[in-house]
Amino acid sequence: MTEVNSIYDYIVIGAGSAGSIVASKLAASDSNAKILLLEAGRFQLNPKMYNPRDWVEVLQEHPEIEWGYESVPQENLNDRVIMLAQAKALGGCALHNATVYVRGGRSDFDAWGRVAPGWSWNDVLPHFESVEQIMKVLVTQTDHLNFINDLFAAAQQYGLPENPN
Repeated sequence: MTEVNSIYDYIVIGAGSAGSIVASKLAASDSNAKILLLEAGRFQLNPKMYNPRDWVEVLQEHPEIEWGYESVPQENLNDRVIMLAQAKALGGCALHNATVYVRGGRSDFDAWGRVAPGWSWNDVLPHFESVEQIMKVLVTQTDHLNFINDLFAAAQQYGLPENPN
């Protein structure tokens, strides 16, 4: 077993999409920094883990990557309990959401910004855009994925406006 240093400049908890980027940015900004990146899950050697086409199969074959969180009974859903999927594995929740990326909602950030200055939509938008440039996030509809097209069509039929950003 590798000896673990007990003194670090930074400790990043979680090696999901966010934690991995934070650790990488810290390392890039100071090559002498001692950084510990902790992940509760383990690196999965199964290549399907990291292939978005196989995400449903991954969830069925690897239940150990789930924390098993659930909601409280939902009164308006006949007291059903909803699974709150959260992965514990290198890569985090990107493993079981087919690497789909969605920004949080403007109204949520604006509500947070009212109680925590610096967290409103306009404050965080440049950070989203910066990450999207680094990760080369695809923000266009694709015509080769029927599911995506069907999803957009259903949203349009429901009356949801398209948001190109």
